[in-house]
Order: sequence, then structure tokens, then C-alpha cells
Amino acid sequence: VVSLRLALSNPTLPEITDGYEIQLHHSMGHDLPLYLREDHFAGAHELRRPLGGDRKRALRLLPSVLQELRDKIDFVRHGEEGALGPGGARHPKSLASIVAADYLVQIKADLELRGGAVFQSDSAVALHKDLWMRGYMGFLNDEELRRLVGNRIEIARRQGWHVCEYGSLEWRNLARGLCISSYEVLARQDERSRNILDGKPDHPLLQKGIARVLRTKRAPARILTFDHIIDAEIKYRSMGRDPRRLAAYTVEKFRRHAQEFAIFRNSDNALTVTAKEAILWRHQLLSTRSLANSTVKQKIQNIKTILNWARYHEPGIVFPHGNPLAGVRPPQSIRQPSHLRTYTLAEATTILRAARLEKEPIFRWIPFLCAYSGMRIGEAAFLKKEDFFQHLDRWYWEVSTNGGRSLKTASSQRRIPVHQALIAEGFMDFVFSVKKGPLFYRKYSKAHRIRPSLATWVRSLIPYLHRPNLRPNHGWRHLFEDLCRRDQMNEDARAYILGRSVGGSRELYGRSDIMLPGLAAAMDQVRPFEIGEQ
Repeated sequence: VVSLRLALSNPTLPEITDGYEIQLHHSMGHDLPLYLREDHFAGAHELRRPLGGDRKRALRLLPSVLQELRDKIDFVRHGEEGALGPGGARHPKSLASIVAADYLVQIKADLELRGGAVFQSDSAVALHKDLWMRGYMGFLNDEELRRLVGNRIEIARRQGWHVCEYGSLEWRNLARGLCISSYEVLARQDERSRNILDGKPDHPLLQKGIARVLRTKRAPARILTFDHIIDAEIKYRSMGRDPRRLAAYTVEKFRRHAQEFAIFRNSDNALTVTAKEAILWRHQLLSTRSLANSTVKQKIQNIKTILNWARYHEPGIVFPHGNPLAGVRPPQSIRQPSHLRTYTLAEATTILRAARLEKEPIFRWIPFLCAYSGMRIGEAAFLKKEDFFQHLDRWYWEVSTNGGRSLKTASSQRRIPVHQALIAEGFMDFVFSVKKGPLFYRKYSKAHRIRPSLATWVRSLIPYLHRPNLRPNHGWRHLFEDLCRRDQMNEDARAYILGRSVGGSRELYGRSDIMLPGLAAAMDQVRPFEIGEQ
């Protein structure tokens, strides 16, 4: 905001005398670090320049003086004194600032490692102390420095902190500074191993950089944790006469991903999240190559969703300018063909035979239920005895949201005929043996463990190395779809039994008991698995 005002003599600002002045209120108070404002603008949030007592002359000088002030702000913001490189870096930092940031990241990683977290990097942990000393004393050539700290120099470049060219004097100075960082980290690790927890860096470069970092950090006026946002969304989703609640396993997934992100950024205050943090987190997750791109994509998307919930709960107050992660691109992946995620008939038969030998109900019956219905594991895990009912001479079970249960979609509510093979297997006898309530758990909290437990059990029969793309839980759903196609089940009946949405207004009509015998006849078209005698 620019204003031209008539100023009277001000004893606190001796350069201002009677006459006109330009007053520039700039956003530098928010996006310019405090130490830069102190160094270049005496901490001010606005700039003033006298334009003399003649109004016409003041108006004539206004554009050039305004440009001069803006140029100075841009120079300070983008060309910080001591910034590395000849210019062109998006977010230039001084040598001291880069080295301090690297030091603090390694210290944080050491704390996580001691707390049991998994951490992989080329940091000081794996290298000998003398090597870092030789590096910062300048006894290593460019190639040796590149092997030692080249990866960290490249990360800093991608963050826009410098544009140093390999082999240049600035590049070598940065490499030596990172050696100083790692040397000091080793010293802190040694101190912590001897229960000395208050060690500080000795090197002046690090002391200067850390002092700047601490000066620029300002405590937020408010803290809103990820868990608080998720709790508020759970409460909102449970309101009303017929709410659609968040599934328990969905809540667990959101909490887990939010916790991982909070550990990475060393803060669970959602109000301070930045796009840069999400980008660095994405880069770290992808760099390990232990997670599929689709998994990393889901983690990023879940954090975006949590921040959107915060905006919806307090519109115009929390993130009034939009979700801070709106511009963060998720990683792309090649969608694997469906048949690679699906059980083969031989694999399904192997699992069902193994299930017959199990005494634990979740391993004994859930594979059979999913094999003969295509149910999601999460749906089967929460089945109760009261969900089973008889119509005419046939048994069915209902998949619903009764009792506070949640489903993936509205079309997931359905009634499924009990396949004759399940009755022959003795499944209904098991249902009758349950007195009341859940079939597969006594405590509600244990129901969330069924999905991972089943996946682990299946992988003991079909190792990951043999079928890396197989979906141990969701593979039953794919297989049942194929069985329905093989045995020419009507497409409408197939979609209804699987709980899939086919679109159109017809989903809003009918679905009464009248259709149940026809649905049972369609289920009988699916031929049983050839497992052999029990």
C-alpha cells in the first residue's frame, strides 16, 4: 500500500521535515525474515522517504522513489548479503544459514534414531570423524567432497537456496561448511552417548547460522494439532439423525499419516504447515524406494484433506487464502493391471484349505466369506449375529451402518445371500454358536487389527517375493468379480452384491424383499471352489 501524505517535523525521524513524504506499507513484515528487516530496515514494517514541500514535485518524484524502495526490498529478499551463487536462486540463503539448517536436520535425525525411528542418509553417522575434519580443513579435492556431501548440496540447490556450480569456490566453501556441520554433529552424538545433553556447536559459522535461525522463529499465536482437526471432523460427521460417520480404519489411517508428517517436520501444529515441508517429505518418502508411489500419493492427499477439514470448520479464519498444500503435486505411478492384484484360483484354493485348519474365527471364516461374496475385509470384520436373517427358505446377511458402523459408499449398504458352499462349510453353524453381537471380536478396538492380521497371514502362505502386486485383502473382491463374469451372473445382481455404484437414479428405487429370491438364484450361479473334502 502506497500513500502520499503531508508530514510535519518529527523529532523521532530527523530525516523527515515539513513537507510531503511517500509511505510504503509492504508485505515484507510477513515474508521477510526478522534479522533481514533488522539489518536493512531497522525492523520496520513500512518505509518512508521525504519528497519535499512542493506537492507537484512530490507527485513527479513519487514513481521513481517508489521503484527505488521496491528494488531495495527485492534486493534484500532475493539477494541476501552472503547468499551463495551469482543470483537466480529462488530462496537464496547465506552459507551460515545453509550449514545451520543442515546441522539442525542431522541433530533431529539423531534424536529420531535414538527414539527408534528409521533414518537413512549420508550424514555423519556412518563416516569417520577424521574424514569430516579433513573435508572442512580443505584437504579433499572436488570429487572427494562431491562423494562426501554432494547429495546434500544438491538437496539445498533444489530447495532454491543456492546456484553454486560444481568445482567453483562457492561450491567448495559450501562443501566445507557441510563437513563442519557433520563434524559438529558427531561431537553432539558423542556427548549424548555420555549423557551430556546441552552441547552446543563450537565453530563460529554454525553459531552465527543457528543464531539467525533462532531469531527468525516466532511462536505462533495459536496451536491447532492434526489430532484436534480429526477429532472435530469425527464429531461433525456423527451429528444429526442419520449421519455418515468416518470409518474407524479411515480415522486410524489419517492419524497415522498425520503423525508421520508431524514427526518429519518436528511439529504437530497444523497452522504452521508449508508447501516446502510437504515437498521435502514427499522427496524423502520417494527416495527410500520402500513405498509405492501410490502410497506416497495417498499420504500427501490425506494431509491435504486434514487441512481442508480445518478450513471447513473455521472458514475465513484457518488458511483464509487456501490450503497451503494446494500446489503440491502428488507423485505419479503406473497403474498395475487388475489381474496382477487378483488371486488366481490356485492361490484362493490354497488359502481356503489353510483356513480350514485354523481355529481363530477371523482366519477360519473371513476368507470364505470374502471368497463367496466379494466383501471388503473391513465390512466382514464388523459383522454381527444380528445382521443375518432368513427370508423364505434362504439365509442372507445385511451390510449396513447400524450400530455406528461406517461404509465406504452409500451403495455399500446391501443384503447378500449366503452361498450354498458356505452353508456346506458350516458357516451358519458358527453364526448360530455366537450368543449375540460381533462374530469376530469381543472388544471394538480389536476389529481394526483384523485387516493387517489377515494380510500378514495370507503373506505367510503367498510370500511377497512370489506375488509382489497381489492385494492380500482386496484380491478377494477382484476374484469374486471374475467368478461372476465366468458364471454369467447378471450385471445388476453382481454390482449390488459387491456394493458397487453403477450410477443413475435406479439405485434410489426398489431393493425390497421382493428381489431377494432372484438375488439368491444369481448367487447360486457362482460355482464353488474345488477345495476337496473337509
